[in-house]
Amino acid sequence: MEMKAVIFDMDGVLIDSEIVYIEWEKEFFRQYGIELSDEAYRKTLGHSDSDVEEALEKIWRAYGRKEDFKALREAYYDAPKFHDMDYSMILNDGVRETLAYLKKMGKKLALASSSSMPEIEKVLGDCGLAEYFQAVVSGEQFDESKPNPGIYLYTAEELGVLPEACMAVEDSEAGIAAAKAAGMYVAAKREERFRVDQSQADTVIETLRELIGI
Repeated sequence: MEMKAVIFDMDGVLIDSEIVYIEWEKEFFRQYGIELSDEAYRKTLGHSDSDVEEALEKIWRAYGRKEDFKALREAYYDAPKFHDMDYSMILNDGVRETLAYLKKMGKKLALASSSSMPEIEKVLGDCGLAEYFQAVVSGEQFDESKPNPGIYLYTAEELGVLPEACMAVEDSEAGIAAAKAAGMYVAAKREERFRVDQSQADTVIETLRELIGI
């Protein structure tokens, strides 16, 4: 079936944010004598902010910490350096030209991210990408985040396109599983730094420019 729509994940796909986020989390945990491993963080990739916080709090408790994890982490992220982050500095190669080309070709475009809507809007604003998307959906609108397919099924409905006529562009195991469960063709942007299993994707790409060829 012809692909009538392309639905993009955000973190790791549009922006190279995962490596930034893990350094922020490592810095937070180090303040309390805990070394957060890449493997521990890998398990949170593609999940909603609330699911990530729950997973990280389990690590916090496993180290015997009794302090209020949520309050301490919120205070940590209140620092100006986080609010002043310019996401255009970590925009992935080829994003704008690929979105522009797909839009010109008449493809419907959407963003389906597990991140919160305020964060999504900040990224789109910083990177100047909002104009390309006909639908923008946050995982926090759903009871279950990826790998549950709900976010992808909902986004396809918002676009007025059957799931099987959609291509999803993902990078995480949870995101790939969600899109496949929704019945979509999945292109995975290669991610080797966190040893992500992308074997369930239909194809693996190095940059978004390769979507033009597909």
